[in-house]
This record gives sequence, C-alpha cells and structure tokens, in this order.
Amino acid sequence: LNIDVSMQDIANRLNHSKSAGKLYAAAEKILIKMEGRWKPAAVIQWFEFDLDPSTGISTLRKRSGETGCFHLGCSNVFLEEAVQVMAFVLGVGSQLDLESARAYDRGDYLDAYLIDLIGLADLEKTSDIVTCMAEDRARETGMGVGPFLSPGSVHGWDLAEQSVLCSLLPIEKINVEIQDSIFWTAIGSRT
Repeated sequence: LNIDVSMQDIANRLNHSKSAGKLYAAAEKILIKMEGRWKPAAVIQWFEFDLDPSTGISTLRKRSGETGCFHLGCSNVFLEEAVQVMAFVLGVGSQLDLESARAYDRGDYLDAYLIDLIGLADLEKTSDIVTCMAEDRARETGMGVGPFLSPGSVHGWDLAEQSVLCSLLPIEKINVEIQDSIFWTAIGSRT
C-alpha cells in the first residue's frame, strides 16, 4: 500500500497536547528523517460467519473449511445480523519500531514518541483504505457494514483470542507478529 504521512497528520495528533506548538519543529524534522521507512501492508480475508446465540460462540469459516471460534461476550450483539466478516491485520514494517527503540535507548524520548506517532498515523491511513474496501464490497452486494471490532478492544472479546484470528490469516506475508492492531468488520444481513 502506498501511504503518505504528512506533517498535518502529525499535527492533528499533537493538537491534543498543551505544548503542541513547541513540538511541531521537532516533529517535522523526525517526519523528514523517517520518510520512506514505513512499509504499510495488510492481509485481508473474507469469512462466512455464524453466531450461536445459545452459547455466544462466533465462528469464522474459510472456503477451505478451516474455522476459528471466538467468544465475544456482550459484543456479539454487534454481529447478530452478520453473514460475512472481513478480517484483516495491518502493519507498517519493522523499521519505525526499530528507529523508535533506538531513540528510546539513546534517551531521545521525544524522538521515540514522534516516531510512534508517525507509525500510528500510517496505521490509521492503512486502516482507512481497508475500511473503504469493506464498504465497497458491502455496496456491491447490497449489504450493510457493521462496526470494526478487535480482540481486546471491545468488552467481552479477550485479547488472547488474537492468536486464533491470526492463525486464520497469512500474517507472515507482511512480516507481522501478533499485536493488538487486528480489526474485523461484519457485513451482511439476514433480514
């Protein structure tokens, strides 16, 4: 994926800080230094979806027959109408993490923070592209789009289940390790 992170993207994140104005020059310097070091990528898989209301177990099923079962707790309410789920894992490459860790080890905590902001902006833009893909497919099929959910981010879906989700996706293709940047959305309606 080709993603451009601009100074405006970083400034939008810094505006929440009381000392944002003082950070702009440092942020611009780091953004220029990090240019081209992010390598956004995503693996995406569509699954058939079933929810057993009596047990609260959600099942994702590949065409190959492989399945993954999840207990989403009270978050199952978001998926009551779903017939398909798009699961995806995002990554921005390891270079930003490596640069952030180096800055932290040197004691350059501001640089590490700003590099992390660049990575977050990149992930958000990558997620926006994937979101558009789900919305386009929903429009093409005449279905709706449900909320984006990820293990550990919604009440009832334990973070530990990200390993089950990742086992269904070829995350090695984008050199991603299991972390908490996993999202999925449900599309479709049984009505």
